[in-house]
Amino acid sequence: MPLQKLGVRLQYLRHKKRMLIREVADKLSLDSSIISKIENGKRIPTKQQVEMFAALYDVDARNLLIEFYSDKMCSFIGNEEYAHEVLRKTLKKINSQYKSDKSTKLN
Repeated sequence: MPLQKLGVRLQYLRHKKRMLIREVADKLSLDSSIISKIENGKRIPTKQQVEMFAALYDVDARNLLIEFYSDKMCSFIGNEEYAHEVLRKTLKKINSQYKSDKSTKLN
């Protein structure tokens, strides 16, 4: 399953900054083939790399990180028969944990 959402976004941002892949590679100290694979959805960047892209392109890291985690989840469970149910259950657990953490902080 190609991971195109984040890659397409990063490619758009690079073009918007009028930068070549090799320029981005130099500034981020990454191999240009890695950047190409990320942009083409053939490789998932690390969280640190996503944050580096955000800083380089002068965009909010939050939006890129949301896309990053979404791509990771899709690659992890996207082809599973019960992917929707897993995500619903995960969201319930996250919400429960958030409420628990919030009430702990208030006490």
